[in-house]
Amino acid sequence: MDVQKVEEVYDQHLRINKTLQIHSGLWPYRPIKEKLIRRTIVFIMMAIFIFPHINGMRTWCGKNMDLVLCGENFEGVLYLGVVTLKYYVTILSEPRIMQIHKQIAKNWSTLTDSEEQSILIKHSKQGKIVTILYLVYLYAAGFAFSQVSMVPVILDYIWPLNESRPKILIVHAEYIIDPLQYYFELYGAYCILTFVNLTVLISIDTAFSSIVYQNLGVFSIVKNRLNAVTKRPNEKKDNAYELIVGAIRLHNSALQFNDLIEMSYRKTFLIILGYTILFLSVGGVILIEQTNIMQFIRLAMIEVGVMIHLLYLSYPGQKVLDYSSSICQES
Repeated sequence: MDVQKVEEVYDQHLRINKTLQIHSGLWPYRPIKEKLIRRTIVFIMMAIFIFPHINGMRTWCGKNMDLVLCGENFEGVLYLGVVTLKYYVTILSEPRIMQIHKQIAKNWSTLTDSEEQSILIKHSKQGKIVTILYLVYLYAAGFAFSQVSMVPVILDYIWPLNESRPKILIVHAEYIIDPLQYYFELYGAYCILTFVNLTVLISIDTAFSSIVYQNLGVFSIVKNRLNAVTKRPNEKKDNAYELIVGAIRLHNSALQFNDLIEMSYRKTFLIILGYTILFLSVGGVILIEQTNIMQFIRLAMIEVGVMIHLLYLSYPGQKVLDYSSSICQES
């Protein structure tokens, strides 16, 4: 299956996913120079912003122990480190991901029956809806997280007091500059970082979910073919045999495709699972110790976001199990 066909299928049915991957430097079919530039920018940004959190851990996790600040900086290092590692592992998995793309394009080319095409289109739309919901949620959550630190500044503007309200740093880390003197510059830099790392996360996560929904469409076609045999008892034996054999072959192809997806993303999921356990554990301790209500809200938003992130990635896997069980029941 040539690259042009893959591009056509993604342009027609998975355009959002393709666009996200292009911007994050993960679309395999872009020029090497372009991918290298985009990937270098991502890695440099992650590296620059992880150092203040490492310094923060050295400051507040040692002799001058502050549990809340130590935990927050640990979470910062953990989050940026995991996003970077997840990005790197996805780049290493590019050859397998290209195989997945070619298999998706092959399915659209070979499953030409109008009813089966409608099934593929239906599942593509479902994957698109899930992608949009996840995209909107993460960007909205990132925007809300960034705006919490601006509440005192906004209140000073619309409801001024005799003196300025204390500023809330967007993240508490140990900087080489005065974070209050360069408050707005630091705020702007972290807003850009938030947008970049969220784009990377969204592009990787939605690529996975959209691929799974493509395979769910194939499982549905298998189920549809089996139903066609049972609903037409007077069908000639040769025709019924051909339908059953075709369904079995397609089912085997879907299972092999499922294995390819697993091989491509299992390292990523191992990283995410370990990260989630650590992040939620440390975050729970920080929330218990936190006394500032605005800081509590800001950190609680992160905890909820991590849980929704895990739910989003677990849901497609559960759908695969449900569809497989449904096929077994039908047969």
